[in-house]
Amino acid sequence: MILVLAPLITGIILLTGLFIFYHDRILTFIPVTLALLIFALLTFIINLMVLKKYIIDPIKILVKDVSAYRPVSLSIEAHNNDTAAVDSFRGNELDLLEFAIHEMETYIDTAFLEHVELEKMTGRIRHLETEVDKIYYDPLTGLYNRRYLDENLEHIMSSLSRSGGALSVLMVDIDHFKIYNDFYGHLQGDECLKIIAAAIQKSAVRADDFAVRYGGEEFAVILPNTKKSGALYIAHILIEKICELQVPHEESPVARHVTVSVGVTTGRVRHTHKAAHYLKRADDMLYKSKQNGRNMFTYGNLE
Repeated sequence: MILVLAPLITGIILLTGLFIFYHDRILTFIPVTLALLIFALLTFIINLMVLKKYIIDPIKILVKDVSAYRPVSLSIEAHNNDTAAVDSFRGNELDLLEFAIHEMETYIDTAFLEHVELEKMTGRIRHLETEVDKIYYDPLTGLYNRRYLDENLEHIMSSLSRSGGALSVLMVDIDHFKIYNDFYGHLQGDECLKIIAAAIQKSAVRADDFAVRYGGEEFAVILPNTKKSGALYIAHILIEKICELQVPHEESPVARHVTVSVGVTTGRVRHTHKAAHYLKRADDMLYKSKQNGRNMFTYGNLE
């Protein structure tokens, strides 16, 4: 309303002044002076409104937003412990704006440092997880080790006993491996173990299947939810694939290449069964394969 009426009144007074000027030059001073005063007052009001709208109000909004993260008055007191400083900040918008910007920069820097620390902590956790995983793997072959088998097979059997599922276990042994080591040397013997382990690993194709280096040249393959027919198929394919590798074994009385013997057992898991029952039964069948000429598999139901 002021912005509309003030220019209108100023114009009317100026026109009145011009009219008087033609009749009495002395009286002209009064309306001209009044018009100038109104114009000056209008200019002041406009500047004050612009200053409030575009400078003071945005400053207050910014300070309010910053205070949402960390109350300004408390932050000042925490930093300076000085009540007078708090009052001086409250009374000076420009100083308050500078402080608010500083607080925001500090907040951003702190968040960045916390992010860096979080990344470092995440990296340490991943490193520890890797180190923990190592205790379950055989360092030479990369297969699971005996410790993993002992800690996990009982859990698998507990789950199968509730669902009534079948468990098959294969015990695999490299034929005449001692002769191989004596003839080719231990370094070549290690390479042979890696090759055979990789072939055994490929036989455990399903997500729940896994292969284990049981000890020395002996391996185990655990096949949850696998019946007799599936276990025999795996044993047959495993022997066949290892023969196809044609890893030389000139001193073997079985063949001119590396071969394996396999013992197989299958049983529907009951709550009275133990992991040792399956491992021993498969190992007994492995012993029969060795007695009967090696490079073969022998099957026996879990008794």
